[in-house]
Amino acid sequence: MRVWLPPLVLAGLLFSTAAAAQPDKERAKLRGELAALEKQVWDAWVRQDADALKNLLAEDYQEIGSPAGPHVARAQALESLANLRIFKYDVDNLELLSLSKDAALLTYRATVVGSFRGQNLSPGRYNVSSAWVNRDGKWLSALRQWTPLEPEKEPPPPTIEAFDLTVGPNSLLYTYKGPAPLEDVRISLTILFPIGRVGNIDRYWATWQPGDVKAIDLTFLARGINEIERIELSGTATMGGKKVLLGAVSRRQK
Repeated sequence: MRVWLPPLVLAGLLFSTAAAAQPDKERAKLRGELAALEKQVWDAWVRQDADALKNLLAEDYQEIGSPAGPHVARAQALESLANLRIFKYDVDNLELLSLSKDAALLTYRATVVGSFRGQNLSPGRYNVSSAWVNRDGKWLSALRQWTPLEPEKEPPPPTIEAFDLTVGPNSLLYTYKGPAPLEDVRISLTILFPIGRVGNIDRYWATWQPGDVKAIDLTFLARGINEIERIELSGTATMGGKKVLLGAVSRRQK
């Protein structure tokens, strides 16, 4: 069904749509302009170009949490340039927050490879907030805050506990019940007795297939196998090309 709108109503809708789009275009333009200026600051650091920085930093410029110190003013930022080496940087997730017609804030994540006074920049990843102000028609950098990002921690490898233990007359028989083959298997056994323990019983197997039984000879035990109270198996292996941990605890049935 077609809906007919009077010409004046239609014109009003078109005008409202155009008016709403105008701020978005202006915001995108400002974002591009300030992003380019922010890049100039980074490039000046890379080149150790003090003259370029002087042209970009406001007289009351402040820097918080930077490699040069926890709170650095413009003069200190320029002086520290001789000790700053930035070999490579990358910026992503850049966003613009317009504060007023003459002030705006850029936020982004920076990954930096470099050093300050001979010490590597650590952790090398930062959330950066960069404030820019328009003074006499020129945008200047007024504040920059660096928030270090801790290195992302990899989750620990999964632990495989699918082992059945059968105690023979002079050996331990471990049956692997897992879902997939294990490779590069390295295990260590600790055996506990009522009055002591024996550890560092190490074994290596290139592969361990599901259902296979591995025998560990215990004829060397002076106390004999019947006095064992607890057996702890630990180790590492790879499953499907990924590292896994191995773990199993067996107690004597009373």
